[in-house]
Amino acid sequence: MNYSTIINFDQTDLVRTICTQKSADQNDGVWKYGEEGALQNYEALAKLFGISLSDIVHVKQTHTAAVRIVTREDGGEEILRPESVSGFDGMITNEKRLLLCTLQADCVPVFLLDPVQQVIGMVHSGWKGTANQISVNAVRRMQKEFGCRPSDILAAMGPCICGDCYEVGEDLLDPFAVYYSEEERSCFFRKGEKKGKYYLDLPEAIRIALQRDGLKEENITKPFSCTLHDDLFASYRKEKDPVARMLTGIMLV
Repeated sequence: MNYSTIINFDQTDLVRTICTQKSADQNDGVWKYGEEGALQNYEALAKLFGISLSDIVHVKQTHTAAVRIVTREDGGEEILRPESVSGFDGMITNEKRLLLCTLQADCVPVFLLDPVQQVIGMVHSGWKGTANQISVNAVRRMQKEFGCRPSDILAAMGPCICGDCYEVGEDLLDPFAVYYSEEERSCFFRKGEKKGKYYLDLPEAIRIALQRDGLKEENITKPFSCTLHDDLFASYRKEKDPVARMLTGIMLV
């Protein structure tokens, strides 16, 4: 299995992270529950992390802004069995050796770590989740449920489509106006060459929201790669593959 990591997170020695890369194996990007080849990929992932399949969990992902707390009892969901509850695109936990996973093919994976309280989060943030502040929701749940302070929390974004590549229609302007000021929106929306088209910088929008909510600028790491530019990572916009995804994950050790 080929993969990258969130280096500054792994260097804390508190967590292990992963962003899977493409390989010659046509099934390497198959991760959705019930799809042929997915279980074998999760078995390889479990072996890599030295855990069992029941120590891995991910949410079904329906582009919500909701975040759930997961525990050992939730292990195996969307891997060995369907998700027990629906409508969530993010997870947080303080349990060790429980691997939280999300799937992406251009959307933003957001890794969260409170090294003081030793709490982690894994968030899938497409344009809907970003507009509706899913990463902020995760931080606030970390505060409420585990006593985390935003100033202690580290956030990192994995490979995703960048602001120079993500062309969207003007219909996306209004959803972002709910939680972002006009000045803030000008930082991540740029007019495109075509009439009615814009370029949307999701990582910048996420950074602004997290920093506004109390995270320190130096504790927020932007993506190290663009999925459209970099052939290592799955991109739906580039490949139009309905199955292939990049798995991203974080686990307290």
